[in-house]
This record gives sequence, structure tokens and C-alpha cells, in this order.
Amino acid sequence: MMQRSQYFLLLSRVCQFLENEPSDTTFGICDNAETLEIENTLLNQCRQSAAWNELEAQFTSAGGNICVYNAQGNPCSDWDLEELLA
Repeated sequence: MMQRSQYFLLLSRVCQFLENEPSDTTFGICDNAETLEIENTLLNQCRQSAAWNELEAQFTSAGGNICVYNAQGNPCSDWDLEELLA
């Protein structure tokens, strides 16, 4: 298990990557810094980078979650899908 300080260093690397992406889209951190909220087009853009794919894999394997939403602000995460299907 990753130490909390190491997790926050990883999270800062994720944020630095996102801040350097040429996009008007914002991202957010919530749930005690365990969830990254990101717009789906920005996430798709990031996933074209090998560096991002490595960061994303490290983030999720360390227990981080990614909540994706669309441009209209409507969530499209797995949790919301499960709520709609219930």
C-alpha cells in the first residue's frame, strides 16, 4: 500500500500534467483527494499521451478514482449509471 505522502505526490503530478494540457476544460479533486473529476474530452485527449496513461495507471492502482463528466456537466461515471439502472 502506498504511503499517503507518496499518494499526494502522485496526485500533484497528475494535476501538473492536466494544468499543462492546452484546454479550456477544468478538472477537480474531491472525496478527500481520492477522486479526480475530469471532462470526457479532456480525458480522451490526455489518453493520447503515454505519460498520462502511466500516471492514470499509477493513480488508479494507488486507490484513486476518476469521475468522468460530459461538457454539459452531466456525470457519466459508473456510479451514476448504476443509479440510473436501479
